[in-house]
Amino acid sequence: MARYTWSGRTANGSQVKGVKEAASRDAVIAQLKAAGVTTTSVTAEGPEDIAVPALPGATAAPPPRGHSAGRSLRDNLFTFGVIFGFSALGIGAACLSPVLDYHCRRDANGDVSCHIQRRVLRLVPLAPVDASHILSASTKHGTRSETMSERAANLRKGISPQSYVTLTLICTSGPCWTSESSSYMGDSNDSIESGIERLLASAEPTEFKAYQAEEVPLWVFAAFQIPLGLILFTGLVRHTVFRKVDDQAIAGFAARMSKVAARMREEREREG
Repeated sequence: MARYTWSGRTANGSQVKGVKEAASRDAVIAQLKAAGVTTTSVTAEGPEDIAVPALPGATAAPPPRGHSAGRSLRDNLFTFGVIFGFSALGIGAACLSPVLDYHCRRDANGDVSCHIQRRVLRLVPLAPVDASHILSASTKHGTRSETMSERAANLRKGISPQSYVTLTLICTSGPCWTSESSSYMGDSNDSIESGIERLLASAEPTEFKAYQAEEVPLWVFAAFQIPLGLILFTGLVRHTVFRKVDDQAIAGFAARMSKVAARMREEREREG
């Protein structure tokens, strides 16, 4: 409720004025009209809540629950679809070439064995491999085979043939582990071979640990997570910084429209 100072004319033309408490300026005018008084001015003594006039034929509807203003269900589904798609592609690339963790040891009986654990991004464990009773470790260096057209194109671009190193562990039952790497992070196949050879040559129980990851799948994973990070960062900024700015802008617009509505009503009252 607000207090309004009003003035007007009675049916016989007498000037009258007073103060009323009402919910709005329109309520004051309606009360005075019912009492036979034609208002000439109505002024609020304090702040009042004035509804912004709607355009003819327009109806205001609140935004659907669960959706931010200005965004439809289709927009939200598209955003979540992009997030899910990029995440799935990045994780899929990491699963195709998991990180390898080597834990090799020589026991008191002189047996050398390796527990090799595959891990997606070195976090999610996959099926492990146990190579026991290792007799030897060897590496083989080679280059990827290329067609004549591919070789000619790479020569024009100055790209050298891609090389690779294959690690093979020989156990009492035969070859028990083979791993091939080209661009790696962590320990190379050559260093893993050297570590296992040290275990085989040692006279005392000892152990050796190493890990290896292919660079290309990890870079692919990181590249697919960049758009995901940008989407999440943009959503965070939009729901914090820009939301505050939007609220301030809406409040300012509402205040300006309230003043316009007040002037329109005063002019209408004077004309009446």
